[in-house]
Amino acid sequence: MKTLILIMTLTSAYWIKIGFKEKNYPIVPQDLPTEIVIKSNDVYAGRTESAPTSKYNSLGLPKDRQWLTADEWRGEHVTGQRLERFKEWKDKHINSFIDWIALAVQEERANYPDLIPSVIIAQSILESNFNKSRLSVEGNNLFGHKYRGDDDNFLICADDSPTDRFTIYRSRWYSLRGHTKLLYSKYRKRIQGKPTMEKWIAALCNGANSEQSRKAVNQGGYVYATSCMNSCYQCKLKRVIESYDLQRYDN
Repeated sequence: MKTLILIMTLTSAYWIKIGFKEKNYPIVPQDLPTEIVIKSNDVYAGRTESAPTSKYNSLGLPKDRQWLTADEWRGEHVTGQRLERFKEWKDKHINSFIDWIALAVQEERANYPDLIPSVIIAQSILESNFNKSRLSVEGNNLFGHKYRGDDDNFLICADDSPTDRFTIYRSRWYSLRGHTKLLYSKYRKRIQGKPTMEKWIAALCNGANSEQSRKAVNQGGYVYATSCMNSCYQCKLKRVIESYDLQRYDN
């Protein structure tokens, strides 16, 4: 019981520190599995980056930073009791992140009714590793948006190349709104009729599968992520949506 109270206290303090409690969103308890999308979370910027050796607190979290490397996210940095506490924290973190982003996207949908929440939630999970990537923590960038400006307001993270530049947002809300505008300006026009989850995913990748995406790009088109062409971004989104029952937020 003492361990559980400690985890809940530190988790709450963590969310307040990074600004996810700007509003009093209700927390809806969900028994979601921690490792169910571990093989899917290989598309976010910085996934191959390492970090200086850190000291870890009782939950197995770094004391000197908020983000985790891919190895740390898998719990490879701790053992024994601390590993068990880390797994408990990770479950609660996943639940809290999904609760927050789901409600934020639903609010966004009130202004942009063609959005499908499940797709955007799944993208945020894949592109930010549940808000534990360095890009999302240091840049408030939840969706892996590349930087297109000409000043120094960018963050370098390894992605398609080791020196890719990514946008830094003022807050996670600005990241979500920037993503909404991108979806409406570049991808909504590909959807015929009423938008659905399947149509949005196909629009993002300019095709329903990797082969169609490669063909579209070879003909001069564009896709949301290079993994649309080589590792089935479409499949990953659908797997995450199904695993976490994200379509319950689409109604």
